[in-house]
Formats: sequence, C-alpha cells, structure tokens
Amino acid sequence: MNNLKLGVEVVGAHDLMPKDGQGSANTFVELRFDHQKFRTAIKDKDLSPVWNESFYFNISDPNKLSNLSLEAIVYHHNRENSSQSILGKVRLTGTSFVPYSDAVVLHYPLEKQGILSRVKGELGLKVFVTDGPSIRSSNPLPATEPSLFSDSRAAQSQASEQQIPNVAQKPLSDNKSESRQTFHHLPNPSQSQKQQPVPPAGTQAPMDYGIHEMKSEPQAPRVVRMFSGSSAQPVDYALKETSPFLGGGQVVGGRVIRGDRPSSSYDLVEQMKYLYVRVVKARDLPTMDVTGSLDPYVEVKVGNYKGITKHFEKNKNPEWNEVFAFAGDRLQSSVLEVMVKDKDLVKDDFVGIVRFDRNEVPTRVPPDSPLAPEWYRLEDKKGEKIKGELMLAVWYGTQADEAFPDAWHSDAISPDSSSFISTLIRSKVYHSPRLWYVRVKVIEAQDLVVSDKNRFPDAYVKVQIGNQVLKTKIAQSRTMNPVWNEELMFVAAEPFDDHLILVVEDRTGPNKDESIGKVVIPLNTIEKRADDHIIRSRWFGLEKSMSAAMDEHQVKKDKFSSRLHLQVVLDGGYHVLDESTHYSSDLRPTAKQLWKPPIGVLELGVLNAVGLHPMKTREGKGTSDTYCVAKYGQKWIRTRTIINSLSPKYNEQYTWEVFDPATVLIVGVFDNNQLGGSNDNKDTKIGKVRIRLSTLETGRVYTHSYPLLVLHPSGVKKMGELHLAIRFSNTSFTNMVFQYSRPLLPKMHYVRPLTVMQQDMLRHQAVNVVAARLGRSEPPLRKEVIEYISDADSHLWSMRRSKANFFRLMSVFSGLLSVGKWFGEVCMWKNPITTVLVQILFVMLLYFPELILPTAFLYMFLIGVWNYRFRPRYPPHMDTRISHADAVNPDELDEEFDTFPSRQSPEIVRFRYDRLRSVAGRIQTVVGDVATQGERVQALLSWRDPRATTIFLIFCLVVAIVLYATPFQVLALLGGFYFMRHPRQKPCKGVRSGWQYMSISPQLLSGTPKAFQTAFEASLHSSAMQQHRLARISCPAKSFKAITDIQKSERMKAFSMKSSVFLLAILVLTYTLHIEAQQCHPSGQIRGTNPPPDQCNQENDSDCCKNGKYYTTYKCSPPASSSTKATLTLNSFQKGGDGGAPSECDNQYHSDDTPVVALSTGWYSNRNRCLNHINIHGNGTSVKAKVVDECDSTMGCDSDHDYQPPCPNNIVDASKAVWKALGVPQSDWGEMDIYWSDA
Repeated sequence: MNNLKLGVEVVGAHDLMPKDGQGSANTFVELRFDHQKFRTAIKDKDLSPVWNESFYFNISDPNKLSNLSLEAIVYHHNRENSSQSILGKVRLTGTSFVPYSDAVVLHYPLEKQGILSRVKGELGLKVFVTDGPSIRSSNPLPATEPSLFSDSRAAQSQASEQQIPNVAQKPLSDNKSESRQTFHHLPNPSQSQKQQPVPPAGTQAPMDYGIHEMKSEPQAPRVVRMFSGSSAQPVDYALKETSPFLGGGQVVGGRVIRGDRPSSSYDLVEQMKYLYVRVVKARDLPTMDVTGSLDPYVEVKVGNYKGITKHFEKNKNPEWNEVFAFAGDRLQSSVLEVMVKDKDLVKDDFVGIVRFDRNEVPTRVPPDSPLAPEWYRLEDKKGEKIKGELMLAVWYGTQADEAFPDAWHSDAISPDSSSFISTLIRSKVYHSPRLWYVRVKVIEAQDLVVSDKNRFPDAYVKVQIGNQVLKTKIAQSRTMNPVWNEELMFVAAEPFDDHLILVVEDRTGPNKDESIGKVVIPLNTIEKRADDHIIRSRWFGLEKSMSAAMDEHQVKKDKFSSRLHLQVVLDGGYHVLDESTHYSSDLRPTAKQLWKPPIGVLELGVLNAVGLHPMKTREGKGTSDTYCVAKYGQKWIRTRTIINSLSPKYNEQYTWEVFDPATVLIVGVFDNNQLGGSNDNKDTKIGKVRIRLSTLETGRVYTHSYPLLVLHPSGVKKMGELHLAIRFSNTSFTNMVFQYSRPLLPKMHYVRPLTVMQQDMLRHQAVNVVAARLGRSEPPLRKEVIEYISDADSHLWSMRRSKANFFRLMSVFSGLLSVGKWFGEVCMWKNPITTVLVQILFVMLLYFPELILPTAFLYMFLIGVWNYRFRPRYPPHMDTRISHADAVNPDELDEEFDTFPSRQSPEIVRFRYDRLRSVAGRIQTVVGDVATQGERVQALLSWRDPRATTIFLIFCLVVAIVLYATPFQVLALLGGFYFMRHPRQKPCKGVRSGWQYMSISPQLLSGTPKAFQTAFEASLHSSAMQQHRLARISCPAKSFKAITDIQKSERMKAFSMKSSVFLLAILVLTYTLHIEAQQCHPSGQIRGTNPPPDQCNQENDSDCCKNGKYYTTYKCSPPASSSTKATLTLNSFQKGGDGGAPSECDNQYHSDDTPVVALSTGWYSNRNRCLNHINIHGNGTSVKAKVVDECDSTMGCDSDHDYQPPCPNNIVDASKAVWKALGVPQSDWGEMDIYWSDA
C-alpha cells in the first residue's frame, strides 16, 4: 500500500515586492504538486508575512517522485476586484525531497514568472517525505475564492505536524540484510540466439512504498568477462591505449565494435566463466565416532583446487549454505567431487562422496531463476550407495551471478585454503557516512564556583566530540562571569552516536587544571541549518560530574547552578572536505535539500594489473596479494584480493552517479597483509591513478594501461601497470553545461568562508571519522588505505612540491611573457610585414575602439579552434617532469618522507633549516624590492625629495594641460608609432645603457651605507665611461656631444613615459573619487513610533510611522543636472492639508490650484532653491512649479513632521495643480517617475 506523502511547511516570506500602490501587499502562497493545489491564509498589508502552515500531498506514483516538482507561488490578492498578481515563485525538483529527520527550513529566493517581471524577496519552506499512516493528506481548497482562506487551517496543519517526528524517525527495518551485488543478462556463447522472455508488468508483486525506500542505496558492482588482450609491459612511464575485447565487443579508438553476440549492459570488463557449487545441507548422515555422532564438513574438489566448509560438532543434519566458485580457465579435471568428512584430531574420516561429470553440468545465466538444489545420495569410495543425503546445486555461470560476491573463489586464494580466508578477500561496496560540520560558539558563563574562594578563575572551555578536542583561550577578564565569544568547528557523522561534551576548567597553576562544571549535549538534538540564518543561543546548566551531566532528568530540574551560554548548530550548507580540494570526488553540500539532479553516470571496469613488483616472499619466491580500491563521491569499492599473483585479473565493473564534472575518480592498488592472521600489519600501497572526469569525452570508452608510479626515498619508481576501462555518459546535457557556470564549492563556503587553518584541521578530522566508520565493516576498509586515497598528507612541506608549484606558476604567466617578447620583436622590426600589419591593426582599433573587445574574443576563439587539432587524446596522468619527481635530490626526498615531528638527527635538521632560511631569504629580498619600488612611487608626492616632487608636480600640470588640449586618439596614435618606430630612429644600445644607469642608480642607492654608496658610485661611473667608449665604436658618425644630447633626450623621454603611467593612474583615481563623492549614502536610521490619536493626516495616502520600524535618513540627494531623475509625489500645501504647517520658504499656505513643490533635503540645498522655479518633465509634457518647502529627509516620526516617516532623498512633492498640468488621470495620482531641472 502506498502511504507516501509529501509534507510542505510554509514558514514565511520576507522583503516581498509591494503591489497595492501603498507600499504593501496582501500575500498568500499557493502550492502545486502532482495535480494537487493548496493555499495558505491571506496576510493583509504585510511584506514579511509569517504563516507556519503545513500541508500534505498524496504521491500517486512513488517511482516517479524524482520526476515530479513542487511549485510554491506567492500571490498578491486585490480585495477590490478579487484579482491576484504573482510576486514570485519557487520550484523544487523531486530529487531534493528528504525524510523528515533530514528536513530543515530553507529560505529560497523567489524566481521570476516572466522575463519582464520584477521580483524580490525569499520564501521559507520545509519540505519532507513521510509515510506515516496516521497523517492524512490536506483537503484541497476551491481555487476560485481566495477570500475563503482562514487561519483555522493553519491550526489543523499544526496539529497534524506534531505527529511527524514519531513517524519519520522509526528505524529502517528490524531485519537489516547486507546489500548484495546484483547483475543482469550477459552474453553467453552457447545461448547467443536465445531470447529471454520478459514477464508482463501486470504480474509484478505490489510494492510497499515507504520513506526509507526513497533513500538512495549503493549500486552493486557489475562484472563481465573479456577475452584476454593484455600486451607487453611498456618501458617508459607514459599512458598506453589498448584495444581489448570486452563484453560488448572490441574497443578501438574509444568506440566499441560490436560482434555477433548480443551486447551486454556491462560491457567494460572481460566475461569470466565459473563452476558454481552450492552446498546447502545434509541429512541422516551415518555415525562415525564411538560416541554415536560425527563432526561433519564438506570438501569440494576439482583437480588441485578444493574448498572446505565449516564443520559442525555432533550434528547429523547440518546446514552450511555455502557457495564455491571455480574459475573456468583453471579447471584441471573433468570430474567434480563433493565429499562429506568427519572432523577428527588425528585424521579426518571419510563419510561419503557425490561425483559430477563436468560435461553434464547445466549453464545458467541471469536473469534465469536460481537453480533449485537437489538431494543426492552419498556413495562410498567404491561407488556404492550408503546412508545419508546431501543437498547440492551445481551449474556453470559468470561473475554476473548473484552468488558470486559471497562465494569462495578458486582464483582468489591458493589451493588447499579454507573458507575462512574468503571473508578477508571478498569484493565489497562501502558508503562513507554523511558528514556535518558542528559549529560551537562559546559565548560566556555565569556564576562560576571555584574551590578557592579567595581568587577569580582563569577559566577556559574544553570542547570534545569523540576523539576531537579543542579549547578556547583563557578569558581575558578574571571574573565569575567570564566571556569568550569563540567559535570552534568539529566534524560529526550520521548517525549521531556521539555527544558534544563541554568542560569549563580553571587554570590553577602550570600544567594544573581544575574542572568547574560539565555540559553534555547529544548531537541528535542539535538544530540543523542549510544556510547562514541566525541560530538562537541557549543557556546550559553546569554539572559537577559526567554522570549528572548525561542524566536528562537531572539536567531538566530547575535549580540554581553555574550556567554556560552556547550557540550550537549542525551546518549542512558546507561540503565537508575529506579530500584535497583539487582532487575531490564529491563537492555537494551535506544537506540533501541542496543537492542538484545527477548529470551523468560514470562506469569503471577494473580489468587487470601486469608487471607488479613482489611485495612479500612466500615459499622462497616473491609474490603479492593485491586488491584495488576506487573512490568517487560517497561510494568506495573494493575488488576481491587475488592471492599469489603478480598479474592479477579482477574484471569487476562498478557505476557511480555524477553530480559535477570537476571531480576526480581515484583508483589505488594495495597488497593485502591481513591473510597471515595478524591485524596489526598495515596493507602496503602499490600505487594509485587519478582520472578527472572533465577531461573525458561523453560516451567514449577509454581503455588504457596506467603506470603505477610511486615516489620512494630513492626516487620515482614504477610498480606495475593497471588496466582500466572508463566511460562517462551524461544524462542531461543542459544540467552539465549549467554546472560549469556554478562555483566549485557550495554557497556557504563563500558566504561564510573557513580559514585555511580550519580547513586543514577539519579535513584531518573528517578523514579520521571516515576511517573509523569504514573500519567497522567486514572486511574493514583500513585506515592506511583511506588516508592514501584521500591524500591525507598532501599539506605537509616538501621542497619538491614547492619547486613544482613555482614552475607551474611560471608556466601560467608564460603566455604574457611570450606576448611581451613578440611585441618587442614587432617594435624592433624583426619581421617588417608583421610590424606593418600590427600598426594597421593599431590604427583600426584606435579609431574604432568598439572593435577592441570583439577582436580580443575572436582571437581567443580562433586560438581555441586551432588548438583543437592538438587536443590531448588520453586522460592526463602523472607527469614526472611537472611533479619534479625526476630531478629531485635524495636529501629533499628524505625530507619529504620524514615524519612530523622529524626523526632525523639535529645536524640534518639544522642543515635543512638553514637551507629553508636561504630560500626564505630570497623571497624576502624580492618582497622587499617590490615594497621599495612602491614606496618610491609614493614619495613622488610626499615632498621627501623637494626637488623631485616640484619637478613631478610641474610635469603633471604640463601633461594635464597637454592631454586636455589634445584629443586622446592623437596622443595614443603618436605614442604607438613612437614605440613601434624603425630601429634606425632609435639610439644605439650603448647609449640606452647610459640612461638605464641614470634611472636605476638613485633607486639602488637608497638606504645604502655611505662607504658602500661611494664605492658603488665609482663602479657605476667606470661602467658608464665604458659604455660611452662602446658607443663611439658602435656609432662612429656621432660625436660625444651628440651622444650626450641623445642621453639627455632619452632620459626625458623615459621620465615622460614613466610619469604618464602615474598620471593615468592618478586620473583614474581622481575620477573614481569624483564619482564616489557624487554618490549619496544614507546618514543613519530613526526608529518609528505610533502616532497619537488624531495625528498623521493621511489625506493623500500619506504613510504613518509604525512602532519599532526603522527608517533610513539622508543628508544628501543625487547630483542635480539638466535632467535629474526623481519621484513625483502628491501633497497638499493648503491649510488643513497633509502638509501640516505653512511652507518654510515664505511661511504661507498655498492653494491646491497653485503649482508648488517641496524638494528633498539635498535638492532643497539649505533654502538655496527657495522660491525658485523648476521645470518638471513627465507623462509626455512639462510644467513649471515654484519651490516653497522642504521634504525633510533627515528627520521624521515626531510631532513636527506629523508622525510621518522621513522623506526619501529623490522626492519632488507636488501640489494637485502640478499633477493636473502633467495630464495624469486622478486615479493614477500617487507616485510617478519624472525628470526636473532648474528653470
């Protein structure tokens, strides 16, 4: 039965658009979902209404819930004509619906109904899914009479809402079974022409839809076989494309060439054939011991491989229900033997046997139903029937069989192995817990009680969640009511089993603390939020003991005690970073309501590995027991462990949903060290591969052998190759393109960003939390595996990484350097044709500046099209050159692999510290040089050098006059051609060096000791003389006097060029300050009060002040010009009108038939416009009016202003005569946009 319902709580809205012409609106919300409509009550004259009403929709088909959408439309209801207009709407897709326990109130910005609509404000909703049978759906209201809505419906909604938590928080199920890997049809050579019948839809059993069926489950791995296509191991570290035969055909150039067989939906791995034996149970077994009983177990044997079930003590009717899978390519015998034996201390006794001819075993391929087991009579060694029967099922299948995940595998363990090892080597799918940030703000404490009454405490607070412990600083004020106001951040995982523990401690001495009180808060009681709305703070009583703090009844008692003021919240608007930001596989926020629909599907086929290095020694030879771990999003997968193989074949396929293309798939290879019976050994990392999804073409199959490159203390080393098949398919091209326009991280990371220190600390905590949770699984995903996949140590210092990042930064700016070099060649006329073309382009852009931006973007477009020919064909992989792994010295590598803190000797640490000091010294020098140059620029106007400042000011005045008198295009044209003039018109290099000396020497000598300054001047002087001699040789036609003149000319030109840059910057700054000075900003706020009776004349729909509402005041108005934009309002200046007292300019009343106005304070200009006339333009005509009063923008809400709010800063308050002269119909009088100017 379908009890699923969608609950919607309409909390409220704020800052809505006024619609009634009086600055307000009559608002209500209409909800639409699955052909059902509900409406809230109408809130009159309220732009920030609060409803707190709940509604419940029936969900007709839960299978289509993700395709449905909820629309919440905010309307304004016009009481006069019963019409309604839209104020905005919110649309939520079905993928964002969550259970009630995960639901939080979110404030959604209102969207436009049409392109020309004006919308503002937000709507607060709480949307959830519930399956409570006691909750009834809301009664649909008539869609014709909104006026029938009443607040009584809200009370009914509240009553039904109180039942939700008990319903939505019930456990998932009493019987939790482990999720199994499920597979579907695979191509079978012997049955390639057969078609499987599809059962009709009507025969399906009815499904019970519930709230927990709506939660996403981890998808099972999908496995098929390919015919071996492995190639020889490459010598270099490069990526190699392969063309294997997969389940769907051969892959050539990323395309799958279909064969004669029907294609499989799991076509990224090799199909593998297995002989399955299911040992169910036995009955009526014969007695073997003197005691009259036996300890039976079953041994399944094919050739040299045999699997053994567990044994039962003294049981003649045992039940095993175990499955054995023998690889088809390793079967060494044509006979399958299933023996029942009796466990004994010395030698196990033979009980009976059942033999099968392999050629007679049937073949089963899903979706065929499972093969029914049968009873087989036991035989003795001679083949004669004896007492006892064994229930078995034997068939041929593939790794797509549903029995494959939990089966004992002959290709995964060594011969004669027991089934105990199979529990450590099975393939599994893990799901990371949903992580939350816990924000704890410790505000203050009250009435602290310390043991020593004669002293004030040095109090601080220690906060703990699990193994995470943080402390506040000691309160600055030593009182019994200390104040901290510190925020601490933690990481918590669902389900919230831990508690938030706060301990107030007193620092009584060095390394001596005394507990004052404790507070324990269960994490599942903390409020959740998905945005940055303010959370209400609470006071908590301090208890002396931990047991009293955890006792709910003790905490709830009303008593006098010390208290702690806290603000605690679970922040769900962040993405909890448990990986490096640039290698993250998931960027979604914690709160499910903020999740967007998936944009595609990622499929990974883990084929095989070749050329692996031996990681251990067994029976005198090197070997490895390897498995692969892949992570994407919250889903981790682990392949089965292949024992005693340096070229293991996995052939397992997995799928993930993709929500963001800017994510990374990580696959690691490890050696299993847990098979020896010890859990203390860490699994050895062999290597890993990163694949960024944004580099993959959609729909293409990538089959490559990835080198496993690992950095060791001895250098980079290749540990083997991993053969993968990858396909990224997009399900919504529009959503994928839209994802590129969104920021990388959720909104909260930018609205309330975390510091770098917080990010590093929280990331380390998140990795530990995930490792602790996944370590509870069976088999566990070990901590060292999670840390290696998550790059837990990527933040540690490394000289190699620093060099690599520096050269990456240089590569980023290499394009600008190349452009500068190219322009230098243009100016030197290295290629005359290019220089002439550049000059022509320069003239065109100068006289047609509107072509500059189109030309720049067209140029980038053409570069992108040209680079398409050279686009990368392979996914990017580790580059040893970019990583500087091929050119790092051993000591730097040893430093990179050093622990934290260091374990090296003091001499080595001192040497590395000195080396780091030298690097930091060079950085310090560069930063100091840049600061020095900036200070010299500032000194030009500071009169530190009076002569230089005087010269610069005179120069600025002359340049300002020249630039004012000369058109800019002429100056730009002359400057451009001067830079690009022919080399024959340029001085020789020797002469240029002279002015370089003259321009640089005063900079280099600033702040230099006098002795060094004298020596440096002498050296520069000799260098200058040498340059002059070279100039005579290189320019024989020029005399020394000519060279001197050219030097002076060049100095002046250089000074002019440099000064022009500063002049341009000063002009831009001056213009910016001028524009800023012309802008009008609010001067403050005043708080309104309700007017006394018979006050506040509302003759012309004037507004009255409201108690507690804040009104903005202005001391200025927008700049007045020949066409100043303003808002025309209506006022009465005659006696008894809403204008109040006589006009300020002439202290007289004016009739409504006289065209007079009052101006806002800024335009009134302290009575400067009194009794002057202004021209008002509006409604296609104009009128002249006299200024007689001020519309006060600085004060209001008092008796002098008739308890009316302050006037806005852009108002022309006019009499009725002005409105009539403009030809505005009387029904439209009130507010109108106009332009005015002084007459």
